Amino acid sequence: MKKFIAIMLLASFVMFGTYSCKKYEEGPMISLRSKKSRLDGEWKVDKATQDGIDVTANLPELVMTIEKEGGFKMLNNATELTGTWEFDDKKENILIKYDGSTDVEKYKIIRLKNDELWWDQSVGTQTIRFYWIPK
Repeated sequence: MKKFIAIMLLASFVMFGTYSCKKYEEGPMISLRSKKSRLDGEWKVDKATQDGIDVTANLPELVMTIEKEGGFKMLNNATELTGTWEFDDKKENILIKYDGSTDVEKYKIIRLKNDELWWDQSVGTQTIRFYWIPK
């Protein structure tokens, strides 16, 4: 009986400890795939909001490819941009540097699952949230 209670206490600690340490606001509590593996692939914008207002209709068709090794490609209608990406130190943001530019764009990860990626982009005082799904 003591062994059963000890196992239950340990399981409770792991469950609640994992929940309180969740990385992203809307992310999964636990995932068997690494963050890089979940990002790897081709994504398209499903929806976008600006300060909570749907602005999807104002955006061109956006498709991006993120490679686990750090390559990045964005297709905006007929314009293709390439570059590299990486996580910041805490893996809370994606940092993208386009080829031919010294600027680095920062996107705050809100949700990162195998089939969903939400990130916020700050533009001045406004925030645009992009809801990406696999293409």
